[in-house]
Amino acid sequence: MPQTLVWHQLLVHCTATNDSRGNYECDPSDGSRVCHRDFYGPNCSTHCSSKQSNIEEHYDCNIKDGSKACHLHWYGPNCSVYCKARNDSWGHYECNGVSGSWSCLDNWYGPRCSVHCALRNTSEGHYTCDSETGTKLCLPGWTGKSCNNGG
Repeated sequence: MPQTLVWHQLLVHCTATNDSRGNYECDPSDGSRVCHRDFYGPNCSTHCSSKQSNIEEHYDCNIKDGSKACHLHWYGPNCSVYCKARNDSWGHYECNGVSGSWSCLDNWYGPRCSVHCALRNTSEGHYTCDSETGTKLCLPGWTGKSCNNGG
């Protein structure tokens, strides 16, 4: 039977529930919904349980709507992708703010963003760089390792 509470001259109907419609109790003082543990949102229907182990997800739950707020350097829908931007001998990349995938810094290429190539058209070489691998691609009329033979 619904629990009816009168508060500040407003009729408030609240029926405690624990199913697909919501997961809450009713506050006897004002009739508001009090979400069960790990449930959030206006109907207490969004489940979120903070995870902080090394195996599982790494996030906290937004107390208003239950959305996941990833910890520093963790990304993806479940905050399970670790990425820390680098610019050193281990790689040269930034992290995508949503997925955590790597985005190579300018003039760095390859799966680990460890191949350096900066296009040239000078006495040091005449080439562009393959957008995936960073391999030097000699400009027309030029050959050699640094594309400086010919012309």
